[in-house]
Amino acid sequence: MTQLYKAICCGKVTKTPRDWDVCWGCGKKNPILEEVDKEDAVFVMGTKEETTRTSVGSSLLIDNQKNTQKNAIAGKKKEMTEGYKKQALAHLRSQAQADKDKALLSLSILLDHPAGIGDHSTGDLYANLNEALSALADADDRLETLDIYFK
Repeated sequence: MTQLYKAICCGKVTKTPRDWDVCWGCGKKNPILEEVDKEDAVFVMGTKEETTRTSVGSSLLIDNQKNTQKNAIAGKKKEMTEGYKKQALAHLRSQAQADKDKALLSLSILLDHPAGIGDHSTGDLYANLNEALSALADADDRLETLDIYFK
């Protein structure tokens, strides 16, 4: 029968421990290891002393099932987080693109279609042009930032 070892510090189970001085699961120095034998008895082996205790064989299975469930839940959470991240970035990108399109349309109306200006004074025209230009620059900056950091 293959011998199983379980590190008490992190619960990692393996067939053969790689290094008795360092836990192969979490890296803790001088871990306490449990050796599981075929009668489902568990012997605690440490660096200073050896003691014996008995264990129900199913406890390892339950621990492994719990770890499997935790890993599955963690995987789902990661998928949900990645899905949320994609949606959030898509929203930011589409909002910045919409603001850019709106600013370009405003500039086009103000510069290319004199009828769109109506009876604004020259001061109003300059203020509207500056506002549209600032909105365009802001939207371009947001799009560029998204491309640099989140592409």
